Amino acid sequence: MKDLTHLCGNLLKLLAGLLVTGCVYVPALPSSTTPAQRQAYLASRIDHVLDTQQLASQPGISVMITKNGETLYSRSKGMADINQRTPITADTIFSLASVSKPITAIAVMQLMERGRLSLDDSVLKWLPELPASWHDITLHHLLSHQSGIPDCCAGISLDKLQKLDGVGNQALLQHYIADDALLFLPGAGAQYSNTNYVILAEIIAKAAGISYAQYLHENIFTPLGMHSTYVYGDHPPAGTSTALNHGRTSKIYGMTIALTGSVGIFSSASDLSVLATALLSGKLVSRDTLRLMTTTQAKFNIGNDKTDYGYGWQLSENGVGLNILGHTGDEDGFVTIMRMNDKQGIVTILLTNDGKATKRIFQEVKFVAQVLYD
Repeated sequence: MKDLTHLCGNLLKLLAGLLVTGCVYVPALPSSTTPAQRQAYLASRIDHVLDTQQLASQPGISVMITKNGETLYSRSKGMADINQRTPITADTIFSLASVSKPITAIAVMQLMERGRLSLDDSVLKWLPELPASWHDITLHHLLSHQSGIPDCCAGISLDKLQKLDGVGNQALLQHYIADDALLFLPGAGAQYSNTNYVILAEIIAKAAGISYAQYLHENIFTPLGMHSTYVYGDHPPAGTSTALNHGRTSKIYGMTIALTGSVGIFSSASDLSVLATALLSGKLVSRDTLRLMTTTQAKFNIGNDKTDYGYGWQLSENGVGLNILGHTGDEDGFVTIMRMNDKQGIVTILLTNDGKATKRIFQEVKFVAQVLYD
């Protein structure tokens, strides 16, 4: 214990006040560092970030880092509900925003493994009411954002976005049935589009013969014991607490986002860690299928960031499967990072209900974990 205290103490002195490109400077640890020392140092660095940058009285953050299913670090700080003074915990439920997409993709790939659908299927096989001109769009195109279908949620003003208030999947599809214009021919380009995953949610329901939400519960959430996870339209599980947007409201940009597939899943840091560990260990889809999901299918921008994309996963550059995978979500105050290093078995989950106010904290926590374990 004395040696561990000495190691952490010396490293903390080196780190005091040092920043590299907006992130905490983390020197390489000696090769003789034990796993316990590395874990203690991880905790000391993240604790320092949360203690100095996050107020317990404000909307906050939930952090969980695991290795091969064992918790390396777990801490939450801040308020899920400011008015009720409800603190955030590892089991507090957050809107996952776009981190719903990889879960939708897992469901598609499960159905593929079971012979219920094929990635080469035309969208019209499952949703014949869609425009006939979309015949060449396949599930492969939807999963990898190569369909050409315009994004229902991006590149529009807040006034126009608010027209989506309370709009569900079926109502959204009616818009595209009336306007079949594509940005490019299927497979001829790539552009991130929430609409792709709304359509995939409807295809899952058709192929499975049950609702999208029911499929996820019966084939992912319940088998894994994810007791604080649900889909929009369902009620939060009994006995759970839910983080409010900026700690004050359930509305997103002042409205209700009723879409599912692209967004619409709610979960906790503890549940997401369980899901990620199960995925890496082959409990949700086979390792061969996961390799396919994590091989680069397309390249495009998400916001201002260039991204390699597989099937539902953002990847390291020119990903060839089973390396670094993850996804981010951003929905007003709700920001989510889910990142996995398959080779090291490291899972990093970051959830917040305070949006840009916690961006720097996210960057620093993620950076520390990457340097120590990648």
